[in-house]
Order: sequence, then structure tokens, then C-alpha cells
Amino acid sequence: MRKSVRWSAAICVLGIVGLLLAGVGPGVSSAAGKVVLYTADGAETLYDAILPTFEKNTGLKVDVFTSGTGAVASRATIEKDHPAADVIVLVPPFTQAVIRDGLVDKYVPKGSDKVPAALKDPNGYWVTFIGDFTNWGYNPKLVTTPPDTYEDLLNPKYAGKIAYSSPVTAGDGFSVINTAVAMWGEETAFAYLKRLEPSVKFHTKGTGFLDVLVSRGEVWISNNDLQELLSDKFNSNMSVEPVFLRPAPGKPRVTVPISYTMQLVHNGPNPEGGRMLLDYLLSPEVQSKVPDAYGFPARSDVTAGGAKLTIVRAAMKDVQILNVDYTKVLQSQKNWQDRWTKEIQEGFNKQTGVTPP
Repeated sequence: MRKSVRWSAAICVLGIVGLLLAGVGPGVSSAAGKVVLYTADGAETLYDAILPTFEKNTGLKVDVFTSGTGAVASRATIEKDHPAADVIVLVPPFTQAVIRDGLVDKYVPKGSDKVPAALKDPNGYWVTFIGDFTNWGYNPKLVTTPPDTYEDLLNPKYAGKIAYSSPVTAGDGFSVINTAVAMWGEETAFAYLKRLEPSVKFHTKGTGFLDVLVSRGEVWISNNDLQELLSDKFNSNMSVEPVFLRPAPGKPRVTVPISYTMQLVHNGPNPEGGRMLLDYLLSPEVQSKVPDAYGFPARSDVTAGGAKLTIVRAAMKDVQILNVDYTKVLQSQKNWQDRWTKEIQEGFNKQTGVTPP
């Protein structure tokens, strides 16, 4: 780790006590300095709760830019030659895209050894900050016995009652393909999607409002992700429940991670501050607060988190996390999207790009 004279001097100014209280390792560029965080949206409440402590105990001001994942990655790409950010939080496969494009450096935050292998990069380019996973949601008032397997979605009683977001425009929608390929391989996955399509009412442009449609009963079942669904259920009182489906009867329920991942920006203005922030975000102190956003703590040794953590852990009980190589997924993304457009969207002439009501 590179350490400047200015950083070493700052350690003396802050003192060891302040650093221990911060819950992060020693090191800061300047007590009057700042660290810049670019982040995908969805975790604003959590940031509001945790960043003031980091700022108080390090003397570093955290400037946050929040937007959709694609917009965050695009901004970082535009700024490649003169980076403004120190830390970037994305979701796959954008996580892998910024590695490919040389926008991030390797850094293994403290506590990474407590993160399961499926939730971190073996080469040290990224580690999960908030665990999130693909699933399906259903209206319990209309679906009294929820589907158990993917084959169950083909039941005639669900004809015209299912929706999923477009894999071309929505990350969760793309995960429908990605999960199917991870379970069965590409050919079987697309064969299944063709069998499913007659039961699909339409495809939406995004995933965020599918819970609204399910709760209203406009559709009974839709794709989703766990963090968003639980937030809609408990924070917005929507009639929606999560379900993780089995590839076949007797097999474990499965999911793929679409977690918020964090990375150190290449040639960021404050690399030491960036490392400190990454260490802090993976600290037990912060990870125990991740369930406040209905996210899953990345660290397996975190048990604090109260009633919300109990809810999140119960939802994930006995669910197998498929270890997806998102670098390969990134290489296949465009081909899968094009194939879906031709064989599913155009092949069945189904409405797509539905927007919020």
C-alpha cells in the first residue's frame, strides 16, 4: 500500500484513538480532505446512517454521486483520464465492465476473508458491500400456494398472470436470462423462456414498479430482487412475497447474486481515503446496519442487525447461491439480449417496454 508523507502526518494528527473509533484501518490523506463515492442508487438511507460516523472519526468529507448503475459507470468512463471518484459501487455486470475498461484497481478491504467466495472477485478487484439476489415475487392474496419450481410457472392457471422486466433495458430482467443459463446452459435456458412466454402478459421497461402491479393484482407473479421486494413489502405495505424457485423438484432453491459491489477507482484523487472508505463499508459496524435497507450483509460473521436481519436471513434460508462468472456473462450479454429480442419478444409479438402506471 502506498503511503505519502502527508498521510503519515495525518495519522499523528488524528491519533490512534480516533482511528479505532472509526472502525477502519490507519491512514488518511488529509484531515481537511475528502473522498468521493460514486454509487448505484437504492442504498441512500443506509449511506445517510453510516457516512457521518466515518466523516466524524476520520476528518474526511464524503461526497456522494448517486444515479442508476449505467449512468454511474458511464460517468466514470467519461472521466477515465481524469477520475473524480475514489470509490465506485455498482452491480454486475457493470462491475466487470469497469475492470475490463481499466477504471478500477485491485484492493482487498479488511474483512474480505469473511465474505463468501461467490460475493467477491478472486483477483481482488471487487467485493460485495450489500448482498442482493434475484428472485420472484407473488401476490399472496391471489397465489395461495406459491410456485416451487420453474416448471410450476408453466401451469395454465398462471396464463397471462406473469410479467418480467425486459432483459434489454433492466438489470433484473437480464438476470432472468442469466439465472436460467447458470442453471441449465444457454440452449435449455432459451427453450424454457419460449415455453414460459405464453404465460407472460407483458414485459416492463424496468423492475422497480413490478411490485406495484403484483400488489394491485394486474399480474400475479413477477421477477424481482430480494432487497427491493422486501423494501416494498415492509416500507410500502405492498401485497407481495418473495420466492426462490428450484430448477427441478427436489433440487435446492437457487439464485444468482446481483449485489452492490465496491471497487477502488484507478488513479482516483484520494486513493488512501478510498481504501479507508472501503475498509469501513466492510467493517462489522457497517455490515450490521445493511439489513436496515433490507440488504444481506456481505460478511458471513455478522449476526447483529435486529429484526430486519432475521427477515432477510429467513428469506435466504436454504437458498443456493450459484457462482456466476460475470466476466463471461459480460462477453455474452449483447448476444443474449439480441437472441431474446428475436426469439422471445419478436417471436411471440409480446408487448415490451411497459412503463410505470
